Amino acid sequence: MTVTRTPKVSNCPNVVGEIDLRSIHQVYYTSFVIFQSRLALVKTTVDKALADFFIRKKQKAKKINPHCVALVDQVESLTMRGGKRTRAFLCWLGAQGTKETKIFKELQYAMMALELFHSFALIHDDIIDEDTTRRGAPSVHEHFRINASKHFGTSMAILTGDLALVWADELMGKAGEMSIYTQMKQEVIFGQSLDVMEEHMKIGISKQLIDVYKTAWYSVIRPLQIGAAIAGADEKTIASFVPYGLVVGEAYQLRDDFLDGAISEEEFQKKAKKLVVPKSATILFTDFARYVLTRQS
Repeated sequence: MTVTRTPKVSNCPNVVGEIDLRSIHQVYYTSFVIFQSRLALVKTTVDKALADFFIRKKQKAKKINPHCVALVDQVESLTMRGGKRTRAFLCWLGAQGTKETKIFKELQYAMMALELFHSFALIHDDIIDEDTTRRGAPSVHEHFRINASKHFGTSMAILTGDLALVWADELMGKAGEMSIYTQMKQEVIFGQSLDVMEEHMKIGISKQLIDVYKTAWYSVIRPLQIGAAIAGADEKTIASFVPYGLVVGEAYQLRDDFLDGAISEEEFQKKAKKLVVPKSATILFTDFARYVLTRQS
């Protein structure tokens, strides 16, 4: 990228100044390798912790009744197949100060909670949208309705999603950061409800407003803030993630629109050039923005 400054080595962004996202496509190779290694570390750590978590939950479910394990299996299957762990990564990134912080116990709980909450959201979203597949396999309601009724499949999927939510709440409680997490949950539900109302009632709710709550706040800002809060950041630092997150959230939606075929590559490139992130956003933050704009799924 064309940069007229020396990138900072700390990872905590400020909100002063701007840098054109066009430069993200030319980011230094070495820094992006570091970014990829950190993302891989987070994914490996969270995947292992979740695998152990599901083993324990299956044992407890089996003691109640062996049939209860079917719900645990579906939460596990969805959570463990294909998840990129970007929310967990952003939670880790938000916890970083001027130097890199190890994944301590409370932070790991929060990272796991975000992934389980996302599973809850996906399960219920698939019911709402009547999607039959998710991550290369039948959606949860579709799985349960095979050789059974549609109502049975929907009922079991609702309960499976609820179970994922209960576990997310359990883990975030252990992490010790319920305030921002609670705000995030409300925002996701309100954002989804606006989406449903606009789709079925056509009452003039803007797509931009829906995307802000379903993508920017949920997928970027709140994970960063949760990680920062757990690491003891002050309110000013926590608030500083908002401008960055709004832009990266818009980049997320823009890339999704391109991948879904809603916009052409030319239109994607044109709109991407107009996006800016805080100038003082440090290397891992700019690398994550690049990742968002270049991902293939």
